[in-house]
Amino acid sequence: MANINKQEQRQLEKALGMASGYVLDFSKEEFREFVLEHTGKDINDPKYIQDSESNADRLRVFWLAESNHTIAVLFKALIDEWDSWTTMQDPLHPSSDFLRITERLTVSAPAPDIWVVVPNAADKDFETVANEIRESIARDEPTAALERLYTFLRRYFKILSQKHKLVDKDNLSLYELVDLYVGHSRDNKSMKARIFDDVLRSSIAKFEDLHEVMNTQSFVNKKQILSKDEAMLILEHVASSIRFIESTRQTQTAQEMHSV
Repeated sequence: MANINKQEQRQLEKALGMASGYVLDFSKEEFREFVLEHTGKDINDPKYIQDSESNADRLRVFWLAESNHTIAVLFKALIDEWDSWTTMQDPLHPSSDFLRITERLTVSAPAPDIWVVVPNAADKDFETVANEIRESIARDEPTAALERLYTFLRRYFKILSQKHKLVDKDNLSLYELVDLYVGHSRDNKSMKARIFDDVLRSSIAKFEDLHEVMNTQSFVNKKQILSKDEAMLILEHVASSIRFIESTRQTQTAQEMHSV
């Protein structure tokens, strides 16, 4: 449930012209497609029907039913495309209240910087996995993102190891691939603090254990293993690790070019 108080609800309704039953100038089908595109949620689902089937009533139920993150994603999309869904009778720009509420929802439910999860090699299947992870986060489904993250990480570290000619086997575990890469980074001094070696090895080992447990569970049981907040924390940690690895690789590449 999004954390929106009564006063903010009134401010949102005014900003979006909801007293008329509409949301800006969206038709019912346009609004459904817009919400689905940006949040992965179907606002025509019966669970979002309460008083009537108008766009305004559906949105009132929607922002009470969904998380801060999901509503922030939707509101930011409205801000970005404001000109496309307004008429001359609507304000030229989103109101200051609408901008303030959107910012508060965004800050109160930060999503991991999952945009660092990008393939480190040209591969259509690899890009598909990365897109699925990002889309799961956009839909506020971090547990689903974790399931695809294991596949991504194994491919990511295998490519790193192949680039440095560390491995030519196909059946190494994620932990074994990480161990090879961390050892290589230690040897060539691209990672200076030994604590990072321990943190990365330990976190990947735990993540691999978690993946094995989740892989044997039904969809319902997977949600019971991890809460949404726990899954989000793991995603944030992995994203930070990838960001650090890419940063050290870029620094090392720059140093090598400078020394030539």
